Amino acid sequence: MIVPVLVVPGQVDAFIIGTNVIKHLIQVMKSNDNYWRLLKEPDKGEMGESGRFMTLMANLVRWRGDHIPNKVGTAKLRKTVVLQPHSEHVLWGKLPDKVQISAGSTVVVESSTSRAVNRNVLVGRVVTPLWGDGWVPVKVINSLSEPLTLRRNTKIADVHPCIALEDFDWGLGTDSTNVNSRTETEGIQMNFQCTRDVNSIVTELERAGLDLNSCEVSDQWKTKLRDLVVKYEQIFFKEQTGLW
Repeated sequence: MIVPVLVVPGQVDAFIIGTNVIKHLIQVMKSNDNYWRLLKEPDKGEMGESGRFMTLMANLVRWRGDHIPNKVGTAKLRKTVVLQPHSEHVLWGKLPDKVQISAGSTVVVESSTSRAVNRNVLVGRVVTPLWGDGWVPVKVINSLSEPLTLRRNTKIADVHPCIALEDFDWGLGTDSTNVNSRTETEGIQMNFQCTRDVNSIVTELERAGLDLNSCEVSDQWKTKLRDLVVKYEQIFFKEQTGLW
């Protein structure tokens, strides 16, 4: 890798790297198996600056201890709750008292694999710090058209350690790697394909009940709304009776 270097008179820092170089180096590191092997190691507090650097790269608070468990435990409700129909709720689940806990470390709370879980409750994936007392927030949705009661000690979600956290750009389903590797002619054809896909997605959503013309806003904001719906169309549930 060759990058331009500027010599600045009077500079006190030994070397300053631009963000464009840092981003490229991070991408190269993440394509190496040794990078992920290091991230899978727990934070034992003995690595000094190297440990802080790995924590920075992981974008979270790493698990502390001798080893990282595959699963922290299954959170249960401590009291009976009633979920309103077609509504989202944030509940608090409690981990068992005897599980291994790394207080403050980042964990992933998601749907439980237990057979005792109520399948009418949709559990959203949540990334959160692990509390020292074992409490974790759980995001749930009642998919029924009537209230749903969850009893005390109901298994609500599984808790797993989180190795690394990254933000993904939800585009129109195109692969940025493939886009960059295409020629200019192929890129023009691909852009046309994307435009056609946008139109087909909007048509499909309109059939499901999305009426942009009924919005009492300017054309500029209608266009912004359409772009947002198209960008995140994967999270909508579409059927003939409406759009969720």
